[in-house]
Amino acid sequence: MGAKASKFRKSGARERKVVQDENEEPEELEVIRNYSGLIDMAAMDKLSPEEGRSSGNFIDLRVATSDMDLTDGTTSTEPKVESRDSEPEIIEHISLSESYTEKSKLSLKTKFSQQKLDGWEPIVTPKTIWKQLCVLGILITAMGVCMLVFDILHTSEIIIPYSSSTECEMVRKDIFQLNLRAADCKEKCTHVSDRICSTEFTVPFDMHTPVYIYYEITNFHQNHRLYTKSKDDHQLFGRLYDFQDQPVIPYGCSPAELIDRTGKVYYPCGAIAGSMFSDVFTLENKTGSKIPIDETHISFTDFKKLKYAQPLGLDDPMDYVNYKNGEFIKQFTWPKHWSEERWKEWFESGGVKNPAFVNWMQPYHSSTIRKLYGSISGTVEGCQKDRVLCRGSYKFAIKYRFDVDSTKPKSKKNIILATTSFFGTRNIPRAIAIISFGLIILICSVLFFVKQSFLTGKLSNCLVSKRLKQNRVQDTETDSTE
Repeated sequence: MGAKASKFRKSGARERKVVQDENEEPEELEVIRNYSGLIDMAAMDKLSPEEGRSSGNFIDLRVATSDMDLTDGTTSTEPKVESRDSEPEIIEHISLSESYTEKSKLSLKTKFSQQKLDGWEPIVTPKTIWKQLCVLGILITAMGVCMLVFDILHTSEIIIPYSSSTECEMVRKDIFQLNLRAADCKEKCTHVSDRICSTEFTVPFDMHTPVYIYYEITNFHQNHRLYTKSKDDHQLFGRLYDFQDQPVIPYGCSPAELIDRTGKVYYPCGAIAGSMFSDVFTLENKTGSKIPIDETHISFTDFKKLKYAQPLGLDDPMDYVNYKNGEFIKQFTWPKHWSEERWKEWFESGGVKNPAFVNWMQPYHSSTIRKLYGSISGTVEGCQKDRVLCRGSYKFAIKYRFDVDSTKPKSKKNIILATTSFFGTRNIPRAIAIISFGLIILICSVLFFVKQSFLTGKLSNCLVSKRLKQNRVQDTETDSTE
């Protein structure tokens, strides 16, 4: 290495003594190229800057180029000598960058970077598929059994039908008769005052709180395509006016009516909002004391934040009365089957951000809908045990507003009291369906096992013999034609 370095030094000295012609390459570029070869040689030998200085392999470029003036292109007559103990900043920078490049190249040569990690891919054959099906069937069946056990042992449910009760049935008939007497049957339920009926029930066992209250409506097809599309997301998000402060026509609510006879826009519009469940429940114990029902935490908070917002300027729910000097009242109106009193009550309770409204606007997947109304938490008044809805007689006072029987005789309304477990509320059909699916997979596993263990040879022999017979028939046919 030292001999090579001395050889390059001599060649560099000879280059400085040569007189340049006009067509030749500038001498300083040739000198830099020679000394860059020294730098490459030192880097290949992986020498540190200290080792390079001690062995004479590293030469400072400032010393090498000191004989020429790079500014005007002329060569200096007296070479400038610089001490070898000076810090070679350029050489150290180049050596460090090259070492970093080598490390980065080594890091890219790993199996993970080159995607050459060892992997295992199962080969699906009749011999192995029955084992996989067996494991999968056992897991699914075990999960279904666990869900069934939790539903039976750790959850409780009480169904209270109230639309078919005697008192509520009489109230329903009264409302129906008042609707028939209305001048315009299309405006039914608008001018009918609230009627209250009650239904009594018995809790046969203690129910640990929280106890969730659901309302259930049968034969109500909320999953119909036209029904689910009949809403306007811009209106629900509070965008009611255009740039000229004129109400925007919510075309997303089609095919439902968008404006009334006077040209006012329905707010909220659409079939979903217009058919919102409006019955009000009040729970009382046997002494007549009211049991509070929490109706706030019944919907997802993300829905209320991302999809629903009150109209701009309505920070206080009561501001809608004087909003735009009464223009809100003049340009908008309540849905067809609502009353003005109910519309004000709905707006005061949060409007489109009302948890009951948000919960109703999410369409249900079947014709029997079940939605959360509220919950009973904490210690119940009249019960000696803490955090328990004790057994006994109770009564629901119902403000009857939502009439489904007048249009659909098969529709019924129920109140459901339920507790939850790790898997949610009681849903025995769901557990039975999962168990059935797991058993079907196990049966398929058994069939594959029997076929692979006992019928493989027989089936192959039958196929071979059948193929031979077909070949013989074809040979005889060809011979006969010839």
